[in-house]
Amino acid sequence: MYIQQGWINDDSVLYFEAARLFSIGEWKSGLALFEWPLYSLLIAGLHVATTLNIQLCAQLLNAVFIVIVMSSLLRIILLAGGDKLTLLMATLLFLSTAYIVGDVVPMLLRDQGFWAFMLTALVFLIRFYRNAQLSDAIYWQLFAITALLFRIEAITYIVVLPLILLTLPNTALKDKFLRFCKANAINIFICLVASIAAVIHGSIGISNFGRVQEIFSAFSDIQNNFSMQIVSKAQVMANSVLGEPLENFAWMSLMLTFISIAAIKCISVAGWLAPILVYLNYKSIKLVMANDVAKILALCGLVVFINAVLIILRANILTSRYVIFFGFISIIFAAFAMVS
Repeated sequence: MYIQQGWINDDSVLYFEAARLFSIGEWKSGLALFEWPLYSLLIAGLHVATTLNIQLCAQLLNAVFIVIVMSSLLRIILLAGGDKLTLLMATLLFLSTAYIVGDVVPMLLRDQGFWAFMLTALVFLIRFYRNAQLSDAIYWQLFAITALLFRIEAITYIVVLPLILLTLPNTALKDKFLRFCKANAINIFICLVASIAAVIHGSIGISNFGRVQEIFSAFSDIQNNFSMQIVSKAQVMANSVLGEPLENFAWMSLMLTFISIAAIKCISVAGWLAPILVYLNYKSIKLVMANDVAKILALCGLVVFINAVLIILRANILTSRYVIFFGFISIIFAAFAMVS
């Protein structure tokens, strides 16, 4: 990060311009430029408070986010029963990732904020799964919602991950449901307030919620992409690739291709060493790693994969940085594999 002075791409320019507009009080212009503004607001706030240039402020923020990422990653390992050697192995695996550390970490993007707050939220979800403390449930939701303000994909984690509470062993169904409600209390409250506001102000629609509408439009976008792009791709595959008598398998082949791309990107995003270690030492990992943490991380990995499949079906493209969270999960399992 220091050598490159922050890697700026097209998205970075957008965040910087929105931050500049926010810093001079042009709130409407900033929101019109980018409707998911937390990262730009943080840059603008640091710029106003310190008078440092906007690019340097973004670098400082991202450095803080990476520190939080590493801290939360190591805390999860401790919760999973790891020792100092496991922490060391995880740190070395993280630093050895050519794509994550070599390419994405130096980029000035909002992704680092999403990783930081989602991993921290995961720490508190694991703690809540174990001890049912209300404070942990609240912190889980607050950090997860903050992660949502960085990237919209966090909504899938917020919806799916608390379902793990319904699988608690040796727990009555009533208690499972109560824990599930606690883990979603703030989210339920927000939904109720939004629903009441929509009823009182009848003119409020999904379009009034900015990029939140993407949550509701994602499946219609996928449907539109199917009708406009994927159908034509399947026809090309049937006519030019498979031909007779396999042309009827074009749809299946195309869907399997998309799913395979998502799977390969997830598995390889942290490099091939981590998944190979996990594969070779799967049975021994179960002996040294806490089962509850392994279950939660496995579900989290499934969420990342589902997000990846939805993205590729919606846009016909999948950037590897969208699945970096899967890489963090691989690193945790691989660290235990190395120790075992």
